[in-house]
Amino acid sequence: MSLKGQKTTTTSMDWDQFKSLISKLERDGENKYCLLISIGVFTVLRIGDLLQLRFSQFENGENFTIVEMKTKKTRKIKINQDLKSVYKRLRRKG
Repeated sequence: MSLKGQKTTTTSMDWDQFKSLISKLERDGENKYCLLISIGVFTVLRIGDLLQLRFSQFENGENFTIVEMKTKKTRKIKINQDLKSVYKRLRRKG
């Protein structure tokens, strides 16, 4: 945590680091966090929107629709193959 008035910086995570993080979380049985981070990276949704999601939204096809909490906009999000594969693996373990 930074001190009040102190400037902070952040750096991005490269793709290999992301894949490594997902693998480690999955290996350690942290399925909830693995899925949360994966969906967040692939959909670029805010945490409040991620927490609204349900498994059923991923089981019904190629897309899901969500109303964003902050903007109240409706978004139709395509589920890509990488996210589908993470979801299917974790759902089987679940």
